[in-house]
Amino acid sequence: MPQIKIPAVYYRGGTSKGIFFKRTDLPAAAQEAGEARDKILLRVLGSPDPYGKQIDGLGNASSSTSKAVILDKSERTDHDVDYLFGQVSIDKPFVDWSGNCGNLTAAVGAFAIEQGLVDKSKIPSDSLCTVKIWQKNIGKTIIAHVPMQNGAVLETGDFELDGVTFPAAEVQIEFLDPADGEGSMFPTGNLVDEIDVPNIGRLKATLINAGIPTIFLNAADLGYTGKELQDDINNDAAALEKFETIRAYGLDQRCIRSRHSRAHAQSRFCRPRGRLHRFKRQNRQSCQHRLIGTRTEHGQIAPRHDGHRFSCHRYRRRRARYVGQPCSRRRSA
Repeated sequence: MPQIKIPAVYYRGGTSKGIFFKRTDLPAAAQEAGEARDKILLRVLGSPDPYGKQIDGLGNASSSTSKAVILDKSERTDHDVDYLFGQVSIDKPFVDWSGNCGNLTAAVGAFAIEQGLVDKSKIPSDSLCTVKIWQKNIGKTIIAHVPMQNGAVLETGDFELDGVTFPAAEVQIEFLDPADGEGSMFPTGNLVDEIDVPNIGRLKATLINAGIPTIFLNAADLGYTGKELQDDINNDAAALEKFETIRAYGLDQRCIRSRHSRAHAQSRFCRPRGRLHRFKRQNRQSCQHRLIGTRTEHGQIAPRHDGHRFSCHRYRRRRARYVGQPCSRRRSA
């Protein structure tokens, strides 16, 4: 089979990394949704890999890094760029197009500016460039405020983000009306609900309906400290099964169903990509990103997604370590 070259750029946005493409740079068959597009993304990321390592690809064996983004000039006259996100499975031949990646959203504006997807008349030499993004997966508007210096995207800076080792320039993101569909961000109408889960018990939870349905729980209620690392959970089959059960019952309640049914979890708001997050209490003063939301009766913060800040870096070709200077060459994937 002859080898082909596809221009692409590898970015970090927030606490995720992914490979970015211009839609028009993809082969004709992959410029539209379908098998050809999915096969290219799977191969670029190194999936499916039965060893779970993605050695022969750019995925880095983590759900936070096995991601792909496709951008194009927006079909909407009041937007700059159309943003499509694909979550690439590590060990299965599957690309999930059902939701957005909020982290990689931080890199969308930078890529759009540098790839000529934003009108030059809108790009300042030294200040913030406002990029209006149409998120095609969920049908929502997002606004990115990208710092510029001497007419180029500024990548270095002193903004620090929890979970990221090195500081970088800050990219402020506004998620406008982030609730999925026409529903409320709090679909049950409550900031805190109680979920009855057989063989587990009653858990206090906050159900969020923004991009990807998510259940927020207190780590201590699940027997955790909140300091566990990703592998501590992902390598525990019993814990994963418990979380899946909680997810199914929580999403069932989110849809305001009277009884548990896995079939209900396939509906628009209760799709299987619903996420479950554990939290431990933190000193708000030590948090490096802005929190905007409503304080619950338990003294915690119910976040509003339009208050988050992210930072983004780009990576130089075939280097694992971060390079602060802008890349002068696009990557061929």
